[in-house]
Amino acid sequence: MTRPYTHHVFVCTQQRLEDKAYCSNEGSEEIRLELQRRIIKADLADRVDVTPCGCVGLCRRGPVVMVYPEGTWYGGVKLEDVDEIVSSHLTEGKVVERLRIKLEPEQLRGEARVEQSRTRALEAARDEVGAMPERLRRLAGDFQASRAFLTAVELDLFTALGDGVGAAEAAERMGTDPRASEMLLNALTALGLLEKRDGIFTNSADTARFLRRGLPDDARAAVMNRMHMWDTWTTLTECLREGSPLRATAVNSGPSATQAFIAATHRIAKLAAPTMVASLDLSRVSNLLDVGGGSGAYTVAFLKAFPDAKATLLDLPPVIRVATRYVRDAGMEERITIQAGDFVVDPLGSGYDLVLLSYVMHINPPETNKRILAKAFAALEPGGRVVINDYVLNADKTLPRAAALYALNMLVSTHGGNVYSGDEYSAWLAEAGFVDIRTVHLLGPTDVVTARRA
Repeated sequence: MTRPYTHHVFVCTQQRLEDKAYCSNEGSEEIRLELQRRIIKADLADRVDVTPCGCVGLCRRGPVVMVYPEGTWYGGVKLEDVDEIVSSHLTEGKVVERLRIKLEPEQLRGEARVEQSRTRALEAARDEVGAMPERLRRLAGDFQASRAFLTAVELDLFTALGDGVGAAEAAERMGTDPRASEMLLNALTALGLLEKRDGIFTNSADTARFLRRGLPDDARAAVMNRMHMWDTWTTLTECLREGSPLRATAVNSGPSATQAFIAATHRIAKLAAPTMVASLDLSRVSNLLDVGGGSGAYTVAFLKAFPDAKATLLDLPPVIRVATRYVRDAGMEERITIQAGDFVVDPLGSGYDLVLLSYVMHINPPETNKRILAKAFAALEPGGRVVINDYVLNADKTLPRAAALYALNMLVSTHGGNVYSGDEYSAWLAEAGFVDIRTVHLLGPTDVVTARRA
């Protein structure tokens, strides 16, 4: 029997119509993620695999975690139990008896059959009366959880909680209505973002780390960019009728929106940039142009890979004012020239051996992108390369899912922007005179298209 892992851990993450005592409603997804984190920390990732699974029929005993090959089923698992499961069972081979579901196999099967029969009967009854499928119901209602979360970030609720307070004290700190605040706090607890005990609300591990002001991993500014996206997405229906956005883009709608936008893209880029650079087969880079460089995270990653190189970061004046701080924080002021300009209308200069277009092409209509690529060609020395890092759709533009949805984001926020296919990029690059056109698939939402000036 093939056994690539010493242990395989299954976590029930089933979601059901009845939002009651099911594993997913008791935090099973958070437990799955915490198991993965703990397994990595314990250096077990190459030996232990964690997989989400559908209903196993023990809904009233959830969250349910199953460990194989032993076939040990744990019930009522909480986040604080994860460390013991990893350290005792997965590391030392000792079953955590206090969590083990102590039923004989036939008893387990019998209990599961009862729940699964009830579920099948409910599903058959719903189908008989033509009830909307669960997938569509959730699509129609998922905005509620998102809106509650975004409002909490906007109110800086997670900072206001401190080490834990009641609803009245939290409302006083936020300047909100006590009754309304308690309703929001309860909803956030139901979403697994808070914990509530004896009327006191405290942050979950994730909200405590990422959503409290001033801490090292504070991501509030980045999340605030989603607030601005929410505003533009509410206009989607009208944008479809008009074919153009009804509101200003983040970069042009004021300093706070610009800062939130750059903060959001910086966090993404800081994580993705080193991986992207490592994935490229480039000869030594000495002079880089980062077109629409934003915070400079990709520029910094390239300069770390090529210690003797220098770079120019070109972007709009509102962005440059924010980017200057990021470049200074990275200690790259001596190696990065920051240049304010509009890459659509301004010349790009010359003498570069690498032109980077990261998250730039989706902002523009096709004809503008063709002009940008022509200018990139002119800016490169012979043998120099252009690197396009962006969402890249398949030939019929229906996958990946994130890219197809992001195309709608361009509809509501840009004049003529879109997400383009690899075939379109290849055609535009060839038209501009580039050769050796290649697509490099990356982990994450974007891919890379590279080409060389002969």
